[in-house]
Amino acid sequence: MLNRDLLMFRLNKGRIKPSFVDLQNRSLHNLARDLIQLCDKNIGQSREYIEDLIEEKISRNRRKKISKGLAKLVLDRCEFAEPKPNVLESRLDLFSQSAKIFRKVKIDESIEEYRLRIQDHLSEPLDSVEEGLFADLKSRRSLKEFKGMNPEELLHRYNLAQVQGLILYAERVELTIEEPDIVKVRSLLRWLRFCRLVANISKSEFTWKITVDGPGSILSMQKKYGLQLAQFFAVVPNLEKFEVEAVVRLPRKPLASLSIGSESGLRSHHKNFGRGHVPEEISVIAEKFESSSWELSTQPEPINLVYDEICVPDFRFIHSDTGQVVFIELFHRWHRSALTKRLDMIDTVTEQNLVLGLDKALVSDSHVADIAEKNDQIFVFNSFPSLSKIAKVLKGFE
Repeated sequence: MLNRDLLMFRLNKGRIKPSFVDLQNRSLHNLARDLIQLCDKNIGQSREYIEDLIEEKISRNRRKKISKGLAKLVLDRCEFAEPKPNVLESRLDLFSQSAKIFRKVKIDESIEEYRLRIQDHLSEPLDSVEEGLFADLKSRRSLKEFKGMNPEELLHRYNLAQVQGLILYAERVELTIEEPDIVKVRSLLRWLRFCRLVANISKSEFTWKITVDGPGSILSMQKKYGLQLAQFFAVVPNLEKFEVEAVVRLPRKPLASLSIGSESGLRSHHKNFGRGHVPEEISVIAEKFESSSWELSTQPEPINLVYDEICVPDFRFIHSDTGQVVFIELFHRWHRSALTKRLDMIDTVTEQNLVLGLDKALVSDSHVADIAEKNDQIFVFNSFPSLSKIAKVLKGFE
């Protein structure tokens, strides 16, 4: 992801247009290659050392903003080692021991003799201890792994990141898919849930439309929600024919509309999207869920509602004896807008064995609270539903 100060775009008459780099530009291709090789050849070096090398490399490039953006994306591919858990205690102990020794140092004693005194209290060489003395600092952590890529992939990643950086500030995103590959659409809908997003989804004979609203007035959720929107957009270019319309509100900028389609040439770095990635809290439920009667699938399954509306629940439970299927769709506090629309069709929703789980914050609305109280296929949770809460819901279907 690119920071806001690294985004390049033009804003004109209420429309915002990201600036893409030329994928055929030889100079940028060489810079991308050098940055990749720089990280690839310095496994084991400190972050500080690698960042200094990168700074030296990009300082000679005239396109400062682009080169800094490429460098940011390369660093994002680096995994730095975590420090030993006792590094802070070891440092304090060394400082304490060296201070005691220093108080006994004679006036004519050399620094080498002082270091030898300290060494006598250590089980490993002093030089090694000094090297790891501040290993808990971000700048001192060593490069453990670099997820390689080729220069063309990095330039594609840069163009995609320009759009993601704008989507981060979107108040509303509308995706239209024309004549879609149904397999890709199903994967896209799974990815939608993996990103913890709830959308209004509808389809006609040749078109699918997915609309995701922002978190509304919940300021504390806007950054997190924006990251989820940006993460979702990363897989959209896998579709053959699409159009994205977004309403973007950048800080200290007027409200603007963003339009991006398949003709933009964007390329996704997620090729097997929708498979293998499960949000952490859902993984915890899957690991701890034990039932002789119900089997849990963490793969979201799109289901049809009324008027060609579609939803993608978080959980799918299948009864081991009867084969009955129960879906659970969760609505968190930033899903208020989507919940309002779902409640409007609550009578038809319940026919699908679809249970709605509502974050306690949503029930502060008296209208929502009234509906939740009267409908036995709605339950309330705090932050995330517990195993006992889910078990109770399923018991109602037995």
